[in-house]
Amino acid sequence: MVAHVDIESNGFSSSKDSLLSVCVLKGDEKYERFYYPVEDYSKSAIKVNGLTEEVVEKKRGDCTYPNHFKDDHADLVEFLSDAETFCAFNVDFDYKWMPQEFKDRDIDRVCTMRACKDDVDARNVKGHKKNPNLREAMMYHWDEIRGEIGMPDVPGEDFMEKVASEFMHDAEFDTIVSRALYGIYFEQE
Repeated sequence: MVAHVDIESNGFSSSKDSLLSVCVLKGDEKYERFYYPVEDYSKSAIKVNGLTEEVVEKKRGDCTYPNHFKDDHADLVEFLSDAETFCAFNVDFDYKWMPQEFKDRDIDRVCTMRACKDDVDARNVKGHKKNPNLREAMMYHWDEIRGEIGMPDVPGEDFMEKVASEFMHDAEFDTIVSRALYGIYFEQE
């Protein structure tokens, strides 16, 4: 069983910053939660993921799970208990946020970013090859994945840019896109 995962955080350090949202898609099952940070909200993180206190509060709704991820590991570990593979777009980033009791399993990890690097052929400002971001990978594979990610057949760069600006860095959407990329690169047998 493959667990497709995306997290959004309040910074880059899993030891200092808080996890704000996690989405795991496993077969037809979905695990999605939103958390408040222990520290103050990071303005730079908000620019990336849009998870302000108001957004987190709205997404949490009437939930009964803990306010902070650090207090809520058991349910995620249980949900992931039958996973044989941990798949994420940037697997190293997402995996480092997982609870230690999950990491102790030494599960296989798959990175869809690295899988599509040669095809997407993203370049930095100096023209050197770089790892693609999720938007670049999605746009490159648009015709192959748009149906799977629930987007209509609307042609044009403007529509794809609108999708990227409105949905990217939403943990569920990013997980769906990464799962579609997994289908392209790892399920072709």
